[in-house]
Amino acid sequence: MNKILVFLLLFFGLNACGQRPNKVQDRLNQSYVESTRAMFKQIKEYDEELEYILAVKESYGCTYEVLVNGFPVFSHYDSGVFTGNIPINQAIIKSGVQKAEVVVTPAVDVNYGSKKSLDLSKSKFDFSIVCQNKSGELTTVYTYSLPQYETSLAAFEDSIVFDVPKVCYEHDVQNWDSSVDLQRDDRAKLQKEVETVYTNVIESFNKGKAEELARIAYKSQLDYHQYSYLKSSSYANFLIDFWKNSYKSKEIEPLKDYEMRLYAGGRIVKLVRVDKENYNKSPLALVARDGGRTSFYEINLHRPKEGGALEVIR
Repeated sequence: MNKILVFLLLFFGLNACGQRPNKVQDRLNQSYVESTRAMFKQIKEYDEELEYILAVKESYGCTYEVLVNGFPVFSHYDSGVFTGNIPINQAIIKSGVQKAEVVVTPAVDVNYGSKKSLDLSKSKFDFSIVCQNKSGELTTVYTYSLPQYETSLAAFEDSIVFDVPKVCYEHDVQNWDSSVDLQRDDRAKLQKEVETVYTNVIESFNKGKAEELARIAYKSQLDYHQYSYLKSSSYANFLIDFWKNSYKSKEIEPLKDYEMRLYAGGRIVKLVRVDKENYNKSPLALVARDGGRTSFYEINLHRPKEGGALEVIR
């Protein structure tokens, strides 16, 4: 089992679940309980369970975002040095050539104040795309280093390509290849529709509507566990507890300081924060009632067919 994914899943769960009683709704509709448990009977097992990872070796002197096939997989808009591993299977939807884009911007200080320009000679961003097999063995697919030379830029953009010979879950998860191109929609109407989805999530959290949260998240959670190769029935209980209890220890903030962005050639849409302290994070911010750490509930939307409603795809 992929230790990185297990850590991320458990970390998010510990930040999102609580113990305090709440009389609003403490029971999840039994049909959703059964659907969630049945989900894990649908997860296929493959001979090769390949996990692709963005392995950031070192970064400093800049902020940045990385997209794979137009899908945002990671952004770093904090001060200081960062290293870490980020799973990217969610952005790899079919075999063949994959494209990764890097957008590098000026560094920020501890108060999130941005420098006026980006000097590549004083910045570093080194990462690799690595592939981990079922046995945990790692193979480097591509290695990237930010060019270093004296310059003064508002931003620096670069792109790379790497090959993925086989995607075993290719036909078993949703993808956005055939989703509607939202660039053709009236932008004001689209934003209102997106805001309605986010507002529905906020209302469901505030009222403890675990059944509605389960309905919204079901397909994307099924896909997540498929492309992450998570099959243990204990994850069903984890998800049930999360949907049922998340509102007990967390308060979700109203939408604020955000803008709408399109990704993946206009086939994915989401809201992102634009305030300097939370730049590029989800506006679905869950604040701990006990004053603890704030977590962010991430959703990415698409329109599966023309005239249909927006749905959560990741």
